[in-house]
Amino acid sequence: LREETLMRILDRHGIEEKQRTRILDFRAAERAAVERFLTKHRLTMEIAHRTAQDLREYPPYLDLSFLFREQEILCTAEEYAEHFEDTRQFAARYANAVLNIGPAPVFRNITYAVNSRCVLVSKASSPAIHFIIRHPKMVGAFRNFIPPARER
Repeated sequence: LREETLMRILDRHGIEEKQRTRILDFRAAERAAVERFLTKHRLTMEIAHRTAQDLREYPPYLDLSFLFREQEILCTAEEYAEHFEDTRQFAARYANAVLNIGPAPVFRNITYAVNSRCVLVSKASSPAIHFIIRHPKMVGAFRNFIPPARER
């Protein structure tokens, strides 16, 4: 997400300066970490190309769970489209980035990241919760996970 888009979202929600700084610092640190990672490692990102109806039923929001922020900051369909395009452009700039685009996610408030040794499972909605799983069979299960159906 470009900083300009993020600033517009934060302005629209009236986020106070202290929280705004915390969110912007988090964004900058995460982006820098991903860019460093991509210089040596492959990263597969899976994102949803959501329909207008899906966006109306389940408005997108900023995932700020790593900041343990309780308030949801909703995004408009236009902001979601900007973020989607920004993600495409970001992935195109890095040879080690793979972008898979699919339908709306099976789990709307749960994300996971897998490497060869562990899985980080995060629940974004309040209260935010993060688990690190190191069991080899569980890591394999997450790596090979194919969503069976869409959550309703």
